Amino acid sequence: MPSLYVPPTDWIPDFIHRSPAYNILQDIWTEIRSVWPSIHDLNQYMPPPYMLVPQGPKSDQFEHGYVVQIVQEHQIQTRTACWHDFFNALTWAAFPHSKQRLNLRMYHSILQRHEQGDTHRSHVENIGTLIDENGIVIASSCKTILELIRTFQWKELFWERRSVIAETCEPFLFGHALLEKCLNPYIGMTGHAILWHVEECFFRQSIVERRLQVDQMLASCLENPNALRKTRDLSPFPLLGYPGYYEAANRESFYDNTHYFRPGRRGTS
Repeated sequence: MPSLYVPPTDWIPDFIHRSPAYNILQDIWTEIRSVWPSIHDLNQYMPPPYMLVPQGPKSDQFEHGYVVQIVQEHQIQTRTACWHDFFNALTWAAFPHSKQRLNLRMYHSILQRHEQGDTHRSHVENIGTLIDENGIVIASSCKTILELIRTFQWKELFWERRSVIAETCEPFLFGHALLEKCLNPYIGMTGHAILWHVEECFFRQSIVERRLQVDQMLASCLENPNALRKTRDLSPFPLLGYPGYYEAANRESFYDNTHYFRPGRRGTS
């Protein structure tokens, strides 16, 4: 299914209220401003010692690589007036441990390839980029809900168990491209999910406390060299099916669209 996403070009002062996806950022982004934030403005949200720097000219030199600069120089190349890079900065603020661990994991793979003279991206880099751009953590205290996601039982999940989802399940968007797409949601947008079973007490905590736990969990998972090695370790998740993310999802017929709510994986990863 081709992407129907049209990225907005203008600054949206009240973007934080455009989607439930941004609830995890409510404590971070509290400004009401009329113009794009500068790199200097955004740096106040960055976890030390990391800082945003203007994006430089493209270079094939190893030391100028995007991930290499993050790990070696603690510098994140960033474009101004760009929603994609804006949400990347806020993701660093929201999930600092996971972002650090993800880039370190990718760096080790890039360094090994560089030393071996290999120019082909590794599976670690590919899945790392997928998580960085499109990752989502689904926390649920109901194992049945998680199993329905794994087995692509979308209508039962989103419609027939709607009330259960509201009480026992919560998506945490990690991928900054996915966060950007929530500005203009379109049929077809799908996250790549890490499924996490939690205790019921998880949902009695504040949103900030829940996000901090997700950050620690994801960072620990990324630290494990045997975890998240291939795309099949992630579960496709049609985000607009989750109640509250799309107006059409209030109708049962919405979930009959099998081009979006696909019945299973196509081929192998």
